[in-house]
Order: sequence, then structure tokens, then C-alpha cells
Amino acid sequence: MYRNNQFDGELKAITNMIYRDENAKGEFSFTDTAKNLSGKIGYAIVSENLSNVRSDFSTVVYTQNATVLAAAPTIIDFRKTESNIHLFWQDLSNPKSATGYNIYRKIGNADFVKINKLPVLAYKTSYNDSILLNDQEVSYKMKSINSAGVESSFSDEMIVQNAQMVYPPVALKSFYDKDKKALILQWQPSQSDVAKYEIYRYIRDAEPVKIGHVDAKTLTYTDHRFDDKQNNYYFIKTVGVNGKLSLPSSEVYKVATDEEK
Repeated sequence: MYRNNQFDGELKAITNMIYRDENAKGEFSFTDTAKNLSGKIGYAIVSENLSNVRSDFSTVVYTQNATVLAAAPTIIDFRKTESNIHLFWQDLSNPKSATGYNIYRKIGNADFVKINKLPVLAYKTSYNDSILLNDQEVSYKMKSINSAGVESSFSDEMIVQNAQMVYPPVALKSFYDKDKKALILQWQPSQSDVAKYEIYRYIRDAEPVKIGHVDAKTLTYTDHRFDDKQNNYYFIKTVGVNGKLSLPSSEVYKVATDEEK
């Protein structure tokens, strides 16, 4: 009995001569108990007559070693349209032992979820995911499947940058309440899909500090803790539903002892 550890690899003897047993009635079997074998194994047999003349090799029969996990593929590229993402990958393992692939997708901050109902056939190197793209990032990972249906570890992640630009709010203005003990900010909404607005304040020669936030439907903020002895500068940033942060809005400033500017 001869064995190789890869497709078209060198056949090496793994047994001594197995003598013919007349009681076997022409049916013979062999159990390979070797460990640390590759994912694809080939076997061939040589027979020998009583004159010690050996035959040629039999046809090499290949089988999958179900105990060996297939290597994860490498996602190399993607193409996207308004409603589809087309993934491309390579299986760089040698020899290849995958019998199929599973594809996992993550939207935004959710977990990865398998999206193919049946394994993608092993000879394929692309997959078309029909998905309505929105303002969130979409990521993909893959796993190979061996002949026993056992998955490999995850491939590296491919991030599809679908996140749209997040815009700051507009028309920011400020004014005092009637007692000048609070400063009120008002603005017009951002053109983006908004999760919330963050309000920042600073004085000259100091770093801006986030002093609060409001939800997407609120377009005003009241500051009771401003510095009434110095110019107080304000701007607002939008946090999109995709988690992205906008650039600062235009600034406004006020001084408690001055008239509105």
C-alpha cells in the first residue's frame, strides 16, 4: 500500500507486502491509522507475483481527511452597486482541502451573520450579496468548509465603506434668557440621518470641551454654566446613525456683559 499527502504528490510505501488470503474471497481492506496527515490523501496499490515481479501502480484514489480543517480563504476585493455587493476571494492553500465556503456579513455594530443558505461551491471565487445599502458600514468574513462540514477559522475582515458623509447642523445662533443667567443655542437640522447632536464650548487659548448632547429631534440647548467674564465660543457636531462624527458647525460666541454680537 502506498500513500501521498497531497494531490499528485510522491507515493510512498506505508505497509510491508500484504499477503493474499484465500479466505478473503477477493475482498481486501486496509485501515490507515497514521496521524498528522494532510487534508487530501491519495492511496495506490502495487501487486507482486510469486516471481517477485511487481505491477504498476493502481489508479490513485484520493480522499478527504475530515480531521483537518481547511484554510480560510482570502477576500481580495469587492464591487458595489446601489443594491449589491460582489465579493471576490482566493484560496491560497496548497493542497486545497475546502469543499465549500460560508460567507458572513456584519452591518454597523451588529454581529457577523452567515448569509448563504447552502455552502458556496469550492470552485467558485466570488459571491453576489443583494443588500440595500444605507448609511452604515458593511463588513464581510469567510470560512472554508472541509469534507466533514467543519468550518475553518474566520478569514480577515473586508470592510465595505458605505458610510456616507455626516454633515453638521446649520444656522447656529445664540441668545441669552431674559435674566442673562443662561445662554440658549438654536440651530437648523443636519441633512444627514442624525443620532444626536453634541455641543462644544471653549474660551480662547483653551481646548473645546463637550458640554452636552441632545437627541436628533431637539434643535436647542441651554447652557447654565458658561463663563460670564470671557467670550464663550460654541459649535455643534452631528453624530450620524452610522456612528460617524461630522465636522464642527459654524461658531457663535457670547459675553455675558456685552450686547449680543
